[in-house]
Amino acid sequence: MMRTILFVNFLQETRQLRSIVKQIPYAPEDSEMYFIDISTADKEKLGVDALSYLNNHYEDDAPCVWLMQPSHIASIHMPVKYMRLQLLLAMLRQFQNRYHLLDKATTACDSIGQILQRNILPQEIQLIARNRDVFTVRWNFCKEEHIFLFRGSQNVTHNLCRMIQQVRHEKKRTLQQQKIWIQNCLSAVTSAIEQAEYDKLRE
Repeated sequence: MMRTILFVNFLQETRQLRSIVKQIPYAPEDSEMYFIDISTADKEKLGVDALSYLNNHYEDDAPCVWLMQPSHIASIHMPVKYMRLQLLLAMLRQFQNRYHLLDKATTACDSIGQILQRNILPQEIQLIARNRDVFTVRWNFCKEEHIFLFRGSQNVTHNLCRMIQQVRHEKKRTLQQQKIWIQNCLSAVTSAIEQAEYDKLRE
């Protein structure tokens, strides 16, 4: 008996999906975990420099979706075309959820920007230390902690708003880049699903 493992990876450079199929011996009584051999040629075909797969670690027939590395699914009985469709549908759901979260974070960035333009500090700002005229301030934003250290002056609020604004600009730029990546990935996955479903109708 053989276990079939399907890997699918999205390449941003070409905006295409790449895939490989590996088959390894399977015996129900063999539960030992070990890394399967993935050749350099297979990695090049997927468009990755490194890739590992721990056999007997993942549940069969259950898609494992990753954002920045190849997603995979394994089965001992399911035909590859159905494995592929199941994995693609799981990727679609995962990336749609990720895009929704990025969209919410981008909206939060815009809201913070409007507040800062009025020279108002966000409510999440916390003073965590003060040593004479030196202030240490913490700002938690988008699940990231930022620490600002500055000297007190008559323009404390203005200067702190300016510092936070710089961080906000960088964060929004990163979010926009991630959204573009997810959009391109969603487009490729959607096209692949449509093709897979069309192929099923022709059977």
